[in-house]
Amino acid sequence: MPAIKDWKKFVEDDVTLVFDFDTPCYNAAAAAETSVLRIINKDTGQEVFKEENKPIIKNIKVEDEDGGFHFEKVDTGEFENIRFKNVSEFWGRKKKVDGEWLADHNLNRKVEGKLPLSRDDFTISTEYQVGDISHAIHNLKLKVETIKEYLGVQKAIYIIGEGENHRHKLPLPICEDRGSPYGQYKWGRLDTRRPELLQEVRDWAKRSLKAIVAPDGYEADEVVTAYGWKSHLHYKKTGKHKYILVSIDKDAMGTSCLIFNPYINPSADKKVWEHPYPYLIDGLGSLYMKNGSVKGEGWLWLFCQMLIGDSSDCYSPTSRLGVTGGDTNAYLKLAGCKTMREALSVVCDQYKEWFPEGVKFTSWDGTEQDMTWLEWASNIFKCAYMLRGKNDQTSFGSLLERCEVDG
Repeated sequence: MPAIKDWKKFVEDDVTLVFDFDTPCYNAAAAAETSVLRIINKDTGQEVFKEENKPIIKNIKVEDEDGGFHFEKVDTGEFENIRFKNVSEFWGRKKKVDGEWLADHNLNRKVEGKLPLSRDDFTISTEYQVGDISHAIHNLKLKVETIKEYLGVQKAIYIIGEGENHRHKLPLPICEDRGSPYGQYKWGRLDTRRPELLQEVRDWAKRSLKAIVAPDGYEADEVVTAYGWKSHLHYKKTGKHKYILVSIDKDAMGTSCLIFNPYINPSADKKVWEHPYPYLIDGLGSLYMKNGSVKGEGWLWLFCQMLIGDSSDCYSPTSRLGVTGGDTNAYLKLAGCKTMREALSVVCDQYKEWFPEGVKFTSWDGTEQDMTWLEWASNIFKCAYMLRGKNDQTSFGSLLERCEVDG
C-alpha cells in the first residue's frame, strides 16, 4: 500500500483537509447514547442477567502515615446485576449452535435433570438512553481537533450527505422474501436505527463548522472524492496536493488522491491510528489480502469491487443471480495486472464467464430486467464508481473504448 511517512513533501503549504463527515457525525451521536440489552425469559417473565448479585467493589483512597495515599479495593456490601453487552455474549456468534452463557446454562440444567432452553424461549430488546447533545458535540470536536493536530493541518472542509443519490435508482435484484424496496442500493440500512441526536449533530456541524451539504443526488463521499481528484490533477502538474481527504470509506480508495484514514481499532490494546500515514494513490494501484478479505486502492480496487460487490452498500455482481465470486477469486485474477487494459480484460472475462447468456431478474422496484453481461457489468460499475465532478461522464463502456478492450 502507498502509505508514505514523508507525505508532507507532497502537499502545498496551505493544504486543506476534506472530511467525509457523515460517519463522524453518526459516531458522535451514537457515543452520546447508552444501549441497554434486556433478555427476558418468556416462561417466567424475569430478566436474565450475565451476572446476578455481583458484589460492588470500589477503590477507596487511603491516606498513608507519611502524608501520601494509596487506593484499596473495598467491598461496599452492595450488589448489582450485570446485563449482557450484546447478543453474542448471551448465545455466541454462531447462527444455529448455542454458545456462551446459554450453552453453559443448559449444561447446568442438564445436570439438574431439566430440559435445555432455546433462543425462542427468550425475548430480546434494546433500549437506548440518550444523553445530552453537548456530549455528542464534544466528541465530534475532539475527533476533528485530534486529527488536525496529528496531521499538523488546521484548514478544513466538512462534507455531509442528505437523502438518496443517483445510485438508489439503479436496478438491482429484489430480496424476494422481503419485497420492495429491499434489494435497492444501501437497502440494508432501511431497518437500522439511527442515533436520536444525529440530526442535531449534523445541524450543529452545518451551523458551527459551515459543513457543506452534498448536492441533490450525490453522496458525501462522492463530493469528497471530487476534491481528491481535483487535488490529484494539481499534483500531476506541480508535484503537490492541495487537499488531503479524511475518510474511512473504502470507496474513496478507488480514486487517485492523497487520503488519511482515521480509523482506530476499538479492540486493539493501544488506541492508535491503524493507518498512521496518508496514502498517495496514483493510477492503477494495487491489491493485497488481509484477514481473508481483499483490500487495495486505485483502479484495481475499483475493478475488484466490480467482482466482489460491497456488502455495506448492498450491491453484488453475483448475489441472487445463481453464481458465486469472492474475495480470493477477485484477488487472484486482478492482483497481478500491470495495466488498465489487462485489468479491464480480466473483469470482462469474469462477467462473460458468469453470465454468457446475460442476466434476468426482478428489480427492487418491481421492474423486470433483461441485461447482457456488459450491461450488467456497466450497472455494477455505476454502483462502485465515485463521480469526480458534476460533468464526469466516465462509464464502464468509455473505459473499455479508451483502453481498446472488446466488450
